Amino acid sequence: MKTIVLSKWSDVVVPAEKVYNTTLTRDQKIIIVDEDFTPFVNLDERTFSQDFTVRIIDRNAVSTFAVKDLPFIPNKIDTYTDGTILLASCRCRRTEDWIQQNARRYTMDGECLDEFVLGDGISDLAIDDENTIWVGYFDEGVYGNLGWEEPIGYSGIAVFSEKGEVVFRPELPMMFELQGFNVQSADQVFAHYTLMSSFVYFDHFEEVQHDEIEEKISFSQFILIDADTMLVYCSQRLNFLILKRSNGEFRLENTVMLKDEHGKELEHKNASIRMRGNHLFLMNSKGIYHAEVSLDSVIEVEE
Repeated sequence: MKTIVLSKWSDVVVPAEKVYNTTLTRDQKIIIVDEDFTPFVNLDERTFSQDFTVRIIDRNAVSTFAVKDLPFIPNKIDTYTDGTILLASCRCRRTEDWIQQNARRYTMDGECLDEFVLGDGISDLAIDDENTIWVGYFDEGVYGNLGWEEPIGYSGIAVFSEKGEVVFRPELPMMFELQGFNVQSADQVFAHYTLMSSFVYFDHFEEVQHDEIEEKISFSQFILIDADTMLVYCSQRLNFLILKRSNGEFRLENTVMLKDEHGKELEHKNASIRMRGNHLFLMNSKGIYHAEVSLDSVIEVEE
């Protein structure tokens, strides 16, 4: 077994009902939306309008801004390099005479600067350091639902300009749905997708690495530590794993325990795990913990 030590990053406790819908930004801030989405799920998309409060956590500093009359549920969020925020809905309905605009860009003063369509069935969304928007889709976004006979997400991953124009679609074999991104910069875009479990690495739209993953391992949060080593969090099994690449396939090498700086194991079964770049964050009932992951930070446990 391996160990990674996390330090206390913030005393702020994200409420349990919101902990699973958090975003980690490129500059290591945590974004949450205060409102509970459950009452809004079955409301009419054409008439939906709701105020939301966006909360940004930067260690122990917390800032908020209000979004008025948002016409969709903002369950996908990320930031542009100028500090403006993209709010998007994972669902997007289309009819014969109407297409739901399911993405809006806002200032920290709550001013809407732009709106556009990213398509239905969004499983993950991330903006790189050149303001390119990487969007991945689950199966309904790939094959069509909610009126989309020719869905925007048919390729599984679609890449948009900052104004919402499609600029790139990778041609990936055996694409069923995107499991997760790790996007820190335009030259380091990592994606995990199925039908067969696959990993792909893009540098400015160029595919530079494509490997298979041992099929029994399912995850959405991950860090590529180096070209041959990956840390993954399996949310169904609630465990952390180290995968090693051999002959074009990442395979299980070891399990990982998370500890705080005092050597105590960190409770993560009711926590939210977020990974971006090489940064690992854990949010639980005691606060927020952080580690910058490298080969040197993954320690062998002495028996």
